[in-house]
Amino acid sequence: MSTDKDTLPGADSRLAQLEQRVDQLETCYKITSLINSELNLGHLLDTIMSVAKKVMNADACSLLLVDEESDELVFQVALSDVGEEIKTMIRLKMGEGIAGTVARTGESLII
Repeated sequence: MSTDKDTLPGADSRLAQLEQRVDQLETCYKITSLINSELNLGHLLDTIMSVAKKVMNADACSLLLVDEESDELVFQVALSDVGEEIKTMIRLKMGEGIAGTVARTGESLII
């Protein structure tokens, strides 16, 4: 019979870490399956960003792509209360703001 005395120190913490890791691996598996099955790029990007938003427990997230003709960043995916509005209104120049700086330098920023 198991009692609280039989529990190893830190076992609950380790179990929580392992459960979190299993959740992360399940998410990776779902994304991989989706990539292999989804033919619509827009839907694929929306779904991946939705999963990323959930995994990161974020209030909002966005994905910007480079418009090769204008050399500007365009919101492809914007998940927030004003996401659809942002997608139609905002374009960023290379070097403008955080996203523009990251796009120009190719170096990530932790904020």
